[in-house]
Amino acid sequence: MAQTYDEVFPFRGKGVEVTGLLKRGKGEGRDLPLIVLIHGGAINAAYFDNPSFSYPAILSERGHNVLNIQRAGYGGNPLPTSKTPIADSISVITDLIDEVYRYQVGNRGGVIIFGHSLGGATTLAIAAQSELPFPLLGVGALGIVPSPTKSGLFQDENPAPKGRQRAVKKETKSLFTRMFGPIKYIDENLFTADALIATSEKHETSVPGFRDTLEEYLAEVSQLASSFTELIAEALDLPATALNQAFETPQQHKLKLIKYPAPPLSHDSDSGFQGVGAHKDSGFVTFLLQATSHHGLEVQNKEGQWIPAPPVPDSFVVNIGRALEALTGGVCTATTHRVSLRKENFIDANDNPLGARFSFPFFQGVSLDLSADTIDLVIPEHIRDLVKDEKVKSDAEATFNDMFKTRIGEGTFIARITSHQDVGQRWYPDILAKALKGQQDFVAQ
Repeated sequence: MAQTYDEVFPFRGKGVEVTGLLKRGKGEGRDLPLIVLIHGGAINAAYFDNPSFSYPAILSERGHNVLNIQRAGYGGNPLPTSKTPIADSISVITDLIDEVYRYQVGNRGGVIIFGHSLGGATTLAIAAQSELPFPLLGVGALGIVPSPTKSGLFQDENPAPKGRQRAVKKETKSLFTRMFGPIKYIDENLFTADALIATSEKHETSVPGFRDTLEEYLAEVSQLASSFTELIAEALDLPATALNQAFETPQQHKLKLIKYPAPPLSHDSDSGFQGVGAHKDSGFVTFLLQATSHHGLEVQNKEGQWIPAPPVPDSFVVNIGRALEALTGGVCTATTHRVSLRKENFIDANDNPLGARFSFPFFQGVSLDLSADTIDLVIPEHIRDLVKDEKVKSDAEATFNDMFKTRIGEGTFIARITSHQDVGQRWYPDILAKALKGQQDFVAQ
């Protein structure tokens, strides 16, 4: 979570609530522009301000006032009640910027806005308004490319070859032109409220009911996760609400819709056609819906044996995550699991092909602010005594140290590349090798 700010300014309107985190610039009487930062989806204002890199800290040192905005539904802000939250957020964020610029930083110096992803689209939409209450000097949109087709895609007349790629020329101008086409002025009509929601409407007509179905499913499983958390607390002989401190409000969950294509007919167990390697989920609890009849999911018991976990109709597979193991000192042991893509898992009892395997994991995420200093959880001694395996205890202690005395995101990243080793080997070979060696050293203890 973002930490570099001096003052907090909640702001609401039109069923949308956002928060401005203001970091004041160093030095008096300097009429430098107010810098505004707007994050995208799937992350909060920590995108611009985290322990690895902080734009507010750097810009403040240079004398700028910096307003880092938490959008609706992020960083503790409630979910919007508006039926058009993206469109309504544009005017609300505009008013917040005006309020801070006018009454907090002296109404001088002008404003520059930077946005990432959906925050970039919001930034361009603000800039496209015919009248603004403050002097806008410039904008920057990261992770989004303006396109007159509204699709965000450019035709590539010179597609790159497949496989590993290397840049061999230093011709920055030609490289930029090839990637983005000739520089053009932005048509303000591209970034109206209608244009911003055009993508979601397009996908809704492609798969009717898709968005509504997913949102309903997320709401139902979120309620299940909350109830299940209370049951875990009671099973640990704790108050039902004891584990609530591990979560943000609203909670930040993640749903993945995973397709495993059937392997080639020539595939065998040694061909390197990867499923998902042995790993533990980094979050609190995972609720996995195996949507097809394929076998392939395997769970490792404490003796190191791999146990098949075939689909059972109308049920979830519930995996304990590393965060819950760490918080409970190993009483709740994280589930080691993997997905095998052996060809026999893609045929039925009559040797008929089953096609692709589909799996829908719902990851219950813990607060990004969670640290050893903010956790106040004491597991009763008689519950801790249930863990007789000293190796599990030491693993849980090491996990706690890794997750909550440094950064949760680092542990999540390591879990990703060890789960998908072909991707890790291509892009992060050194980090993957170090992580795998750590796993091997631990097993050898």
